[in-house]
Amino acid sequence: MSEYYSTGGAKHFIHGIDYQKLLLMLFFRRAVDRKYFFRLATEMSSAAGFDDIVFRYERNGTTVYMLIQVKHKQDGNRKICISDLLTKSGELNLAKHFAAFLNIQGNEEFKNKIKDFFIVINADFDRESLASKGITVEKIETQDKFLNIGNSAKYKLRDLRNSIVQYLKQGMSAEGREASDKEIKGFLNELVFVANSPNDAELEELIKNEISSKLAERFKYFGDDDFVFNALSTMMSNWMKDKIGRFLTPEEGEKS
Repeated sequence: MSEYYSTGGAKHFIHGIDYQKLLLMLFFRRAVDRKYFFRLATEMSSAAGFDDIVFRYERNGTTVYMLIQVKHKQDGNRKICISDLLTKSGELNLAKHFAAFLNIQGNEEFKNKIKDFFIVINADFDRESLASKGITVEKIETQDKFLNIGNSAKYKLRDLRNSIVQYLKQGMSAEGREASDKEIKGFLNELVFVANSPNDAELEELIKNEISSKLAERFKYFGDDDFVFNALSTMMSNWMKDKIGRFLTPEEGEKS
């Protein structure tokens, strides 16, 4: 299998530390520390729409993908309301993510290999707003090794009055494509929101704490963890800025 992939989006202009990079750092460290056989990508063209973090790993001899879109609100106290989801524009509009879901599902590269489609966001849901359209959120209890982040929680949307179904069908029809009930049901079953994820400062502190714990475990080192964090941050920045898509693998972890 090739070590390279075609790219787009933020990979061509990203600079410095941002929320996406911090989550990539967290994924990378956790995968290395847990000795996963993995490949990590970002802004992968074939996963467009859920391409901020593309994590490929082996589980019981089977290849599995986690496809993750990262959303960061400057004001984490502003909740996700119905107008964020059932809209023609905006970063959380479900029509855009449904179209991406269908495109990815039709790609042979990912066929029967996707664990779930995730949206990670540092905000909670406005349950009263969602209820106005008959939409509820159902908390999902898992032992996920990568998306258990601080006090975040995982949710799926439940469409009690078919508000989402109607919205998605209208949106797809406007684009010249009909969407079936089966496709929409599959989308809602596989779409997981990781809500209330930590803000930038909290996420950085979480990564440093995990680095410190690992250094103490492996080397009985209890000193400053900033050096290791900064080295990882620099490595991740350089990788993200590279216009050539190259998978990160466990080998890079042994160097960082």
